[in-house]
Amino acid sequence: MPHRRSTRSPAVTWVVAVLAPAGRMSLSNYLGQSLLCVLVFTGVGLGLAGAVAPPVVVLIAVAIYCVQLAASAAWMARFRYGPMESLLRAWTEQRWSKPLPLVDGQPAELARLAPGGNLLGSPGGARWANPGAARRRPPRGGAAPRTVG
Repeated sequence: MPHRRSTRSPAVTWVVAVLAPAGRMSLSNYLGQSLLCVLVFTGVGLGLAGAVAPPVVVLIAVAIYCVQLAASAAWMARFRYGPMESLLRAWTEQRWSKPLPLVDGQPAELARLAPGGNLLGSPGGARWANPGAARRRPPRGGAAPRTVG
């Protein structure tokens, strides 16, 4: 498939780059934002609900979101998944592993690919990179399968 040039403007590309890390760890951000808002607005924390004007509430929410954007970018520069996404993944796969770090901006398992495209140079690595390549399809127009009977 030929590579198509992007038709995005630089501004759209920048917005996507800023928002993408937060989107990749949306569960962590949702839970973190909920916890922060409970601490800021309810009696458990500062109790600002009803004590500040609505425009101030919006400013606090935007400030929390900006902090989350920066924290998400820092986290995703180092790890492949957010902290809660890692826990959810471990629970659904029924196995525990450390958060996967990034190596040269790629997931660690992709960075270990040998130059020939095989994982650690193993003969089965090509199937890992392209799982569909190992399956064979019957030739078109071939003879119909025989039936016994």
